[in-house]
Amino acid sequence: MCDSRYYGFFNQVYLAAWQFKAYKTNPSNYNHVPFQNNQIKWAPDDKNRVPVDCGRSTVYIENLATAGLYNYTPYRPNQSALDAGGGTGNACSSYGNRNFYRFYKQWFGSPNTFFPDVPQSHQFFTEIEWMGTSGLSTGIKTADGREAQYQPKTRVSREAMAAFLYRLQGANYRGPAVSPFSDVKPGDPFYNEIAWMHQMGYSTGIKQPSGKPKYAPKDRVSREAMAAFIYRMEKASYVGPAVSPFADVRKGDKFYNEIAWMHQKGYSTGIKQPSGKPKYAPKDRVSREAMAAFIYRLKH
Repeated sequence: MCDSRYYGFFNQVYLAAWQFKAYKTNPSNYNHVPFQNNQIKWAPDDKNRVPVDCGRSTVYIENLATAGLYNYTPYRPNQSALDAGGGTGNACSSYGNRNFYRFYKQWFGSPNTFFPDVPQSHQFFTEIEWMGTSGLSTGIKTADGREAQYQPKTRVSREAMAAFLYRLQGANYRGPAVSPFSDVKPGDPFYNEIAWMHQMGYSTGIKQPSGKPKYAPKDRVSREAMAAFIYRMEKASYVGPAVSPFADVRKGDKFYNEIAWMHQKGYSTGIKQPSGKPKYAPKDRVSREAMAAFIYRLKH
């Protein structure tokens, strides 16, 4: 018979949280101990089942959270349980930890990556993972607020570019009371970061007939503008070669030196073409995954 003291959603959540705190406070008092190998049963012993004891497997428990999970649900799903997806395996299958993993992944994505929408198989996984773990990107909140995704195919806005570079430089700057740009004012999102871009000379803005330039924070960053931002940030001085490294950029074009410098430094290898010579696509907008790759190469 179930104990009525534990009925209800509140009691279940509250007492589960209390129990996990107990596991963390005295981990050696329980059957599953972190930072060492443990013997985990495949399923509970059952005298009505053949075999009664399904045996055990050796599992190295890497942290307190996993130890707590095994203490709370002390069985490991066998291959039959995993192969069944959300269904039923064989007589020695258990489902508690399998279901925990499935529900977690359904809600939050992969538990093994910083951003749930960027799996380890992604082309720029290393670069995007570094963006998250280094604090350069906090991600983009989903509409329901449940998680922060990286959204690698989304185009980078000019305000996001300012934030990336500001964090990359470890800057700490308070923008002036009077904005250097006509379309950004104190108190706006990323105002300090955008004003810092101007103060450092990384962005002079977009000229306007009124005299004060605008920053256009919501506009998407072009690949040529991104080259210019990074070139200025690195205080580079470079004259591009007579023969361009890219099929669609030639000497004399706007930002040619900056784009050729990106190639010379290895920050951009361009976009492969059947002809052999890559193109740079200077007017294209920079995706968040490409931005991660550019910044990662800059620091590695």
